[in-house]
Amino acid sequence: MSNFLAPAHVTVAMQRMLEKFVLDEVKGDHTDGKEVVVTTQRPDKAEIPGKVSINIYLYHVTPNTHWRTHDLPTRNSTGEFTHRARVALDLHYMLTFFGDEHDLAAHHLMASTARILHEKPWLSTEWLQEAIDSVDFLDDSNLIDETERVKFTPTSLSVEELTKLWTVFPNTAFNLSLTYSASLVFIERDETVPAPALVLRREVLVETMGGA
Repeated sequence: MSNFLAPAHVTVAMQRMLEKFVLDEVKGDHTDGKEVVVTTQRPDKAEIPGKVSINIYLYHVTPNTHWRTHDLPTRNSTGEFTHRARVALDLHYMLTFFGDEHDLAAHHLMASTARILHEKPWLSTEWLQEAIDSVDFLDDSNLIDETERVKFTPTSLSVEELTKLWTVFPNTAFNLSLTYSASLVFIERDETVPAPALVLRREVLVETMGGA
């Protein structure tokens, strides 16, 4: 099970993972000596003067098409809870890369990020715990106990779709970007489901049918 903190937990875990692997790989001469940071801002507010950066932005959320039909009614005919309601979501991220054009720093960040998310597409327990340890607001997240692991899958947007997406941010120019989906993220409420009543007595009724 995982509660309402799951989407934020996924975002922070991805941020920490990229901070570790990409920043270790792309530094020094590849970024003209500038500091590399990973942020989680709107793209029109993400660029930091004097730094090169990767920005993680959750731009869209959709119901998971496979699991949306698997959630059974949560109450029986008498109105009692039978199981917790859970919603299954896919999180859609845009990763944007900022850096000086003369040394193509954004290209270096993009290539390193694509490699890392290809080699490590699953959010491991290690990175989920790293996210919990790094920010206070994830203390009550229980995504780390979920049996379904979150997987990152690259997605492809057409030029038209990219144009529509970037028009949401009218005060910034287009920057080199990749899009990924994170699936599958379950969200359910912490509520106690009563145990089924015990069978205290069995009754068997046998009747005979008269012949014609």
